Amino acid sequence: MIPPQRPYWNGPGVPMPHVPPPVPMRPPWGYPQQPPAGGPPPGYGPPVPGPAGQPMPGMPAPALPAVPPGPVAPMTGIMPNLADRPAPQWGPASMAGPATFFEDVPADDLVVFVRGVTKVYGEMLGLNDVSLTLSRGTTAIVGPNGAGKSTLFQILTGLVRPSRGTVRVLGQDPGTSPSLHARIGFCPDFDAFYGGMTGFDFLTMLARLDGDRKEAAGAKAREALRKVRLLEVMDRKVGTYSRGMRQRVKLAQAILHDPELLFLDEPTVGTDPITKHHLQEMFRTFENEGKSLVISTHVLHEVESITDRIVLINRGRVLAEGKIAAIRKLIDLHPQRIWIETDEFRKLAALLLQNTAIVTVQIHEHPAGVSVLTYQAERIYDELPVLLDQNKISVRYLGSPDDNLNAVFAYLTQFQMQG
Repeated sequence: MIPPQRPYWNGPGVPMPHVPPPVPMRPPWGYPQQPPAGGPPPGYGPPVPGPAGQPMPGMPAPALPAVPPGPVAPMTGIMPNLADRPAPQWGPASMAGPATFFEDVPADDLVVFVRGVTKVYGEMLGLNDVSLTLSRGTTAIVGPNGAGKSTLFQILTGLVRPSRGTVRVLGQDPGTSPSLHARIGFCPDFDAFYGGMTGFDFLTMLARLDGDRKEAAGAKAREALRKVRLLEVMDRKVGTYSRGMRQRVKLAQAILHDPELLFLDEPTVGTDPITKHHLQEMFRTFENEGKSLVISTHVLHEVESITDRIVLINRGRVLAEGKIAAIRKLIDLHPQRIWIETDEFRKLAALLLQNTAIVTVQIHEHPAGVSVLTYQAERIYDELPVLLDQNKISVRYLGSPDDNLNAVFAYLTQFQMQG
């Protein structure tokens, strides 16, 4: 369900008030390459009429500013420019684009397919040659404010058409498939309420717009409010709700029609810790019910409690896509920091300086301990227990701040910021 603030409601039986003209897109199988004999697989549909990569008859080519070149080394090996890649072979897994670390995704498990998507607003570049493939389950889209997360969500839900590229959600084009909206739910990052309506009336109105009769609409509204724990305040006006309550009302309208795929754009922003915890419990419940979730956030530590599958995005480009452990391998070319908290830091530092796998050793008095940089973290973790035991050095803590998602994100984004 989509809040009725902007002209994009199109529930069953309700015409779309405004449909922007379609933007010519390349066929989904690559630039001049044609599909194999027998046509495209189910869900991808026929190519757009006209020569590959050319505007459709009677339509001008979209005016696009020059796309900046891909990031400078060492990011080039992670996110190469698609224009330099050979035409891909057929199939979602082979067309997943650069920086993909998920295993090959079976066709039945594929929920989102994006290939070479660029979105231009005037002279502003919202998305730059984005390619990604998402399977069923929960995936987090992670990036700072202004990275392009909301633009990506608007394209995936059909609210905005890409300037260039191919998008498939549950096998359909979200920009030209009104029937898809019955299968997806969207929780936007902005509020779109009628403040004078109660929470119950607001959701009932949306269900009625979706074609339900009054009784059925009321039942759906109560069930959605129950799931988000708002039954006790459903008769209060939405304008009197707290920020956390408004977030839950947006979540309720997204699940009102029981969709199989949810797009949640910054669903926990501005909420208190208790509300965040409740929302994260709801996300896990939705996944246990068989729904797939795509959640955007700029709060990195929240991601690890929701899912281990992430897409890192910054400045309109995908930095990496996959599981946190796999993305961590991207930064193995950079030294990893290990922190050892001990009162015998001087003795330990002298011993560690003899290890050829360690780049630098730093002594800290408050708190007492030693931090080291190494390119061979696994070797250090294997050797340290033996070294500590042989020299009778007691340690209160041993670990690496680089093991968490914040460090992964910082390493990957710093190169784009420098580029």
